[in-house]
Amino acid sequence: MNNRDSVKSLILNFSGTYNVLTIPKIYLQFFKDYNTASLLNQIIFWSDKSKRKDGYFFKTYDEWEEELCLTKYQVRRSTEKLKELGFVETKLKKANGSPTLHYKFVSEVFADSIVEFIDNGTLRNLTNESEETKLSLTDDYTDKYTDDYNNTLVHSNERTQKDDKEKELKQRFEAIWKIYPNKKGKRKAFISYKAAVREGTTDDEIKEGIKAYIEECKKKRTTREFMQHGSTFFNQRRWEDDFISVQTTEEIDYAADVREFYQSKDDDDDIDYKEAWKEYLR
Repeated sequence: MNNRDSVKSLILNFSGTYNVLTIPKIYLQFFKDYNTASLLNQIIFWSDKSKRKDGYFFKTYDEWEEELCLTKYQVRRSTEKLKELGFVETKLKKANGSPTLHYKFVSEVFADSIVEFIDNGTLRNLTNESEETKLSLTDDYTDKYTDDYNNTLVHSNERTQKDDKEKELKQRFEAIWKIYPNKKGKRKAFISYKAAVREGTTDDEIKEGIKAYIEECKKKRTTREFMQHGSTFFNQRRWEDDFISVQTTEEIDYAADVREFYQSKDDDDDIDYKEAWKEYLR
């Protein structure tokens, strides 16, 4: 029996259980925080077990402590960190008769961030490898090594171009984000923005849509806190909606005149309102 099996048998015999938590190394590299990495790992696991249509599941702090050996403070701290990144959403709902925090894993936001993180790490490795190869090249190198070096440079350039494009998109998005009133859910909004751009939407279309939405809110007297979160506006592509057109000054003045005219007249069947209106306008 090898060491691993011996230890497993020992723990199983004395504790009655041998639960193993396997955490992907990339989580630890991304967070640089074991608590958050382990919590996310289990949130992903339990989200797959959820039977709710909205994707939420619930766990008490005692259950998290039993499962991960994390205190209530550690769970709350890591949960807030995951929420700030947009990887997790939470809601306080009833479970077994008591208010209990429910969790939901946001896979699309996580996937986008983790791929970007991996790509950036690969880029650094490729760049370092290219520099080392460049320094060690001699006349004795064969065509094979030269080709490998050139291929590495090509891949590195492709990564650089991709990063430059991402940087440009972020700058363009920031310019649009500045004019949106309710700045909630920025990370999700950026992901939706990139998807829209890939499908051919222009920045001007989005800006015009935001302005139209703002004007509609002004007309309805909707205050900023009751406007849609930025993430919702971008995710639902609200800039494509036909918003209520804002009345012109002439329309507003005309409506005011009509109200004033009728308020000045008592109900009287003998009045020729058509002629009276003409006289009022003179």
